[in-house]
Amino acid sequence: MFEVQAKMGQTVQQSQEMTELQAKAAEIEATFPVLNENSADFDADLQAEVIDLRDAFTVQGYSAADALAKATNYTLAAKRPDLLQPADAAQVTKANSELQTRKQTATVNKKLQAAESQPPAMKGEGSNAKGEKKIDLSLLSSEEFDALPAETLRRMRGDFG
Repeated sequence: MFEVQAKMGQTVQQSQEMTELQAKAAEIEATFPVLNENSADFDADLQAEVIDLRDAFTVQGYSAADALAKATNYTLAAKRPDLLQPADAAQVTKANSELQTRKQTATVNKKLQAAESQPPAMKGEGSNAKGEKKIDLSLLSSEEFDALPAETLRRMRGDFG
């Protein structure tokens, strides 16, 4: 049941990421005709570079939509800075900070999922479930050793039963 729920969660997340990616791609195509395949200003080399950078950012842990936005900003800043206006520079900085926040959130979520998938701690004498401190016999005086309860001595010897 757990595996089915995890699989469904992954499917929903992938579907949501794909929707976000398509929306971001449409927004970028509308903003920058040089990246729109249906535009007369279309530049295939520029688009290929954006896609390569997007893939690299995706490998680094960015979501697909965030990776596409970041790749577009970097590629246009390097190859076609004339398309980026000074007002867009503030938006790029804001977008980058938002991307960092989303990446951190994604990282935290991944770590939480990993922690939840770990098996629970086992109970028993070996796990020190009672919270007792481990006693170092070499540091005890004779009086302190003699004062130890019989149960503690049995457990330290490894007696069972």
